[in-house]
Amino acid sequence: MVQPTKNIKVDESVHRELERLKRETGAQTFNDVLRKELGIIPGPKIDKLAAYLPQELRQAVKEIYEIIDQTGDFEKTVTEENQKNHLIFSQKNEGNEIAEIAFSEEWFKVFYKDQSGMMSLCGVGKKTKQDIEYHTDKEKNVTLEKLRKNIKTKIQGSKRRWR
Repeated sequence: MVQPTKNIKVDESVHRELERLKRETGAQTFNDVLRKELGIIPGPKIDKLAAYLPQELRQAVKEIYEIIDQTGDFEKTVTEENQKNHLIFSQKNEGNEIAEIAFSEEWFKVFYKDQSGMMSLCGVGKKTKQDIEYHTDKEKNVTLEKLRKNIKTKIQGSKRRWR
């Protein structure tokens, strides 16, 4: 993210509230807090996060969202990295990040927490010049059904491993 270059003056009560929100949301900066509070970074609403994707990809990522969400009881948060929104699924109570969906205007990428504790790619949906393509971590140009199955398998394993 671009480093903020503007200063704003706030009174002590506003500063305390910003500090509290920063701790609560896990934001790294006051800028991140304000971006969330002002709605610049959307909340964990799949329709808003996928709004710029082509229709077929919007539908696919909604289905994938449901698959992940049905796997466990997750707290969902949105962060921004490299001007892309990331929807993070963390286990309630434990706080372990299990899955993540990153969004651009032409693709989505799904990550899971692997055996080593790293977030690894397990699926991609993207628009090419001619078509919509889906890829898993092992194969290119798979069907949407195969992509969904791969993501479900990886997320279920991650949930079992990182309880």
